[in-house]
Amino acid sequence: MTATDRTLISIAMTTYNGEKYIEKQLRSIFTQSIQPQEIVICDDCSSDCTVEIICKVVAEYGAGDRVCIVENHTNLGYIRNFHQAIGLTSGDFVCLADQDDEWYPHKLERLLAVMQETGAAAICTNFDLIDEHSELISDPECFQIDPFIRNAPLGLTPITFHQLVFRNLVPGCTYCCTRQTADAFYRIDSQILPHDHQIMLVGSCLGNVYYLNEKTIQYRLHGNNTIGLKKKGTTSGWHLKKPNRKPRCMQFLDDISCELTIPHRWYYVIILYLRIPFFTGLIKNILNNFI
Repeated sequence: MTATDRTLISIAMTTYNGEKYIEKQLRSIFTQSIQPQEIVICDDCSSDCTVEIICKVVAEYGAGDRVCIVENHTNLGYIRNFHQAIGLTSGDFVCLADQDDEWYPHKLERLLAVMQETGAAAICTNFDLIDEHSELISDPECFQIDPFIRNAPLGLTPITFHQLVFRNLVPGCTYCCTRQTADAFYRIDSQILPHDHQIMLVGSCLGNVYYLNEKTIQYRLHGNNTIGLKKKGTTSGWHLKKPNRKPRCMQFLDDISCELTIPHRWYYVIILYLRIPFFTGLIKNILNNFI
């Protein structure tokens, strides 16, 4: 696709059994202060009325000419499904959307302005938390929000490649990235890390990425989130596992290397292999053999 064929703003959304919330999310998109020229929705074999609701709302807003709905024949999982959705977009800027959030009316307008002003490869933003009834959660401090978000000043904060190597900082449902970042992410085609973490790492190799400490969406927490914030103190149980021969982020950096130059690559090779969690897993397994 040539540059002249590209639209300005694309939205990449994935859905799976989202009939409970998808209508509210779509309405929040179709009532934005500026409209996307393209919305790609990839449904991952929903068994409920998700697709029917999408079609109804799209028809209501007369948006059929700018909405592409893809119904997968097999379940791809959220990483592969987002990879597909992003690959189908053509806009100069691509925003990610989950099926169960609600956007504030000026989200797209604000993100576009910041992307154009800064020349950023990608940005992410702050968010409010809402419950399954669309009510603001009164005690957000009870959730495991990254300290980076809690401590960031108002306005823009640069995010470095070094920070992103060790963890993703902000949920992907707030993201906007350039065509260059989206295309590089698509070509790399990795399933090692979640798609949003990949996009930020790719963006930080291509240019500058930023965190905008402004709330642009209402991030819904409910019992069926595929991934997302957990309450403090929530654990998945302690299990001894065989450690990977190669740290997961190192595997992804190897995937990136075929497309992009990683700054100070050998430094990160050493740091990732020396990380305490990697050796903790190794020591646990050694001790387990003697118990």
